[in-house]
Amino acid sequence: MDRDSLYDLKQRIGAGKLGAPAIIACAIIAIVVAVYAGTYLYDAANAHSFAIESQNQESASSGSIASSSDASASATDGLGTSSEPAPVLILIDVEGAVDSPGIVSVPEDARVNDAVAAAGGLSDEAAPGALNLAQKVHDGEQIFVPTLEQASASSAEAQSAGAATAGSTASSQAPAKVNINTADEAALQTVTGIGPSTAKKIVADRTKNGPFASVDDLTRVSGIGEKKLEAFRDQLCV
Repeated sequence: MDRDSLYDLKQRIGAGKLGAPAIIACAIIAIVVAVYAGTYLYDAANAHSFAIESQNQESASSGSIASSSDASASATDGLGTSSEPAPVLILIDVEGAVDSPGIVSVPEDARVNDAVAAAGGLSDEAAPGALNLAQKVHDGEQIFVPTLEQASASSAEAQSAGAATAGSTASSQAPAKVNINTADEAALQTVTGIGPSTAKKIVADRTKNGPFASVDDLTRVSGIGEKKLEAFRDQLCV
């Protein structure tokens, strides 16, 4: 029913030209139109509400995915940037010719050079050649850095001790002296300058005249004079 028809119907109703059946029919039509309009409006409202709810669900889903991604990224970043364990430190006592002597802390794989550096480094009087700077250090160790004067004195003492040791070794290796009162002919012949004939004369004289009071008494043996005795005096004893 178009607008003109509705207007004509309204005019006729207002003029009282419609009978009861027509009025009833108009009422039914009005009710149908009202129901149709209400149904249309209800469906439109539901459709709009559904669209809004769908948008909200999509937004919530996107936010959840983004949050989950951010959380995953944060967890990944946390794993990627985890710091290495702190190095183990040990204590070293550095004394002597350094700028700040005392106890220093260095990593457990440090060298003597690291400990000296931690103590302020070598002083002007230090003798760096007296230390093995590349040697590894150990917890509780003491490192003493000598001065040039101390290093020189230690070197001189070491040389003196070495010479004394060498002299002592040479003395200990010197051949033992031969006792002219107890040695037989074979033992006497081990002395440089005494041959078989002289050795035999010494034994014979000793047997006949008794023991020699001193090495000088060998001059009483026939064939041994002062000059010959001087050649092997130091190898003999009584």
